Amino acid sequence: MYPNNPVNPGKVLSDYAGKTLMLRQPSVFKSRYELFLENEVIGTIEKPKFFSSSAVAEIFGTKWEIKRESFWRGGLGVYQYGYEMPMAVYEQKIFGKGFLKLEKGIVLYFNYKIWKGITEIKTESGKILISSIRKPGWKEKTLISIPGKSELLDSKPWIILLISYIEIMRQTSRNAG
Repeated sequence: MYPNNPVNPGKVLSDYAGKTLMLRQPSVFKSRYELFLENEVIGTIEKPKFFSSSAVAEIFGTKWEIKRESFWRGGLGVYQYGYEMPMAVYEQKIFGKGFLKLEKGIVLYFNYKIWKGITEIKTESGKILISSIRKPGWKEKTLISIPGKSELLDSKPWIILLISYIEIMRQTSRNAG
């Protein structure tokens, strides 16, 4: 169970296992995205400035900052809000692959099926933790599902917001190009 959940003390991501969450942008004029299930907003991602390379992610009442490690490197660092040391580092590789390095040597693998709009996060053993499907249309939306319960996701709920942020950045680059 995630200890710092002041909004819903008993809520963890495993409570949403088997359900489909949706990532949406409520207003086209604001860089704010919401991860929700039906009428319940689970988490938010907000870019504080228009051309900012960082975003503030909030889930279960706790904030994290996602930002590029440096101008020359394409990796993303995940920081507890207000801190300077990253808790995790995401690196994008070629041919639809990427990985997330967590503390204690834990590595999660990102697999992108570019033409199908599918992204999966897998453990080292190959178990799928999160999958997302991009639904194109007049207003794009991303459907995110958690196939089963996971202690790793319960202790690090920001991982679901990281995959959401990566989808937002990919959508932005698709629309620009």
